[in-house]
Formats: sequence, structure tokens, C-alpha cells
Amino acid sequence: MLVCRGILAIPSIVLGWFAWLPRDPVYCLWIPSTFLVLARLACRGILRIPSTVWVLTRLVCRGILSTPSTVLVLARLVCRGILGIPSTVLVLTRLICRGILRNPSTVLALARLVCCGILSTPSTVLVLIRLVCRGILSTPSTVLVLTRLVCRGILGIPSTVLALTRLVCRDILRIPSTVLALARLVCRGILRIPSTVLALARLVCRGILGIPSTVLALTRLVCCGILSTPSTVLVLARLVCCGILSTPSTVLVLARLVCRGILGIPSTVLVGRRSS
Repeated sequence: MLVCRGILAIPSIVLGWFAWLPRDPVYCLWIPSTFLVLARLACRGILRIPSTVWVLTRLVCRGILSTPSTVLVLARLVCRGILGIPSTVLVLTRLICRGILRNPSTVLALARLVCCGILSTPSTVLVLIRLVCRGILSTPSTVLVLTRLVCRGILGIPSTVLALTRLVCRDILRIPSTVLALARLVCRGILRIPSTVLALARLVCRGILGIPSTVLALTRLVCCGILSTPSTVLVLARLVCCGILSTPSTVLVLARLVCRGILGIPSTVLVGRRSS
């Protein structure tokens, strides 16, 4: 109460009281409002020591501090650089999963920490991707950060990459470099699901993917048997008509598909004859 009234405003006195607080045998001061006062003091700049704020974070984990305002204070401290420990940020990420942290700015700050290299664990990044799917993170820059992590090898789980591909289908990801990164993952064998590759093929139709190497990678997937739907192959055939695919090997692949019976539509075969 003295701290709230401003009588105890010296940092050393507040820090001494805080150091004595966990040693109380009766635990009479383990009240959520008491720790909320300490969290507000940390936000005002009186408590700047990382160890002190780290204790507050542990109290949040134990359930003593469960108010959203308190957790938001800790998130702001993370943004200011006071909390740089990966385990601390991981705690805040878990709180986001529980629904305590719902502000987009707070989650975006955690995504920036991921980009800076403070958060590199796959579980943490997977949490952020789930938040992207829920609509909390919808900025292209944030999703681009997650895609870069996929390229670096931090995210190698197929379900994670599939989540990014679904975002591409929902028009959240429109940057060509992002889609190209997913196409490279297809080439490396990380993405083998037909629905995922079909989504990339649809992006080729919309004009987002116009690079011949990317389309050639999709064509190779058709040869491997991953893409066997007629609509997908028809898309590639139309690309041949438009002049995007002009290499003889690509047209030869389409001709082989016609021989195998995958392409049986007259318009598709006519396209192959015009290309040859």
C-alpha cells in the first residue's frame, strides 16, 4: 500500500521489499494485487533489473498473476529489451495460446523477436503460425518472417509448412518471394502433399508465380506422380500456350502424360501439338 501511495518510491527500498517477499513463511503477501503493483512499478521504470522481472514471469506461470493487464506489462518489457531470455519469451508465447494475450501488437513483438534470433525453438514458432491461422497475425511482414525461418531450416515440420500454404490460398500471402520459398520447399521434398502442390499450381494460374524454374519444379512433381489430377496438368498445359513454359523438356513431359492417359482431354492434347 505504501508503494501504491508513493511513500516507497526509492528503487532500493522497493527492491529490498521484493527480495524479502518470497522469504515470508506465512506467504501473507502472495496476493495478486500486490504483484500487480510490482508489475506496474516495472512498467514505470522503477524496477529495471531482469532478475526481478524474471520472478514476476515465474509468478505468471504459477497462476498467481493471471490478469491480462499484468501479462501485457511483461510483454511491453519484452518489447523494450528488458527481457531477452528465450525462456521468458516462451512463457509469454504460452500465455498467448491460453488466450490471455490477444493484442496483435504484442504478438507482432514476439514475431520480431523470432526474426532477431532470440526465439529459435520450433515449438515457439509453431505457436506463432497457429496464431496466424487464427487471424491474430495477418500482416504480410510477420508471415514473411515465418517463411524465412522455414527456408533456414528451423521449421521443417510438414504441418507447419502446410499451414503457410493454406495462408497462401486465403490470399494472406501475396508476395512472390514468399510463394517462391514454398515452391523451393516442394523441390526439396518437404512438401509432398498433392493439395499443397495444387495450391501452388493455382497460384501459377493467377500470375503470382511466373518464374520458369518454379513451374518446371511443379512439372517435375507431375512426372514423379505427386500431381496426377487432370486440372493441375491442364494448368501446366495452358502455361505452355502462354509461352511461360517453352523448354523442350517441359513439353516432352506433357507429351508423356498424354501417352500415359493422364491427359485425355482433346483441348489439352491440342495444346501439346501446338507447343511442339
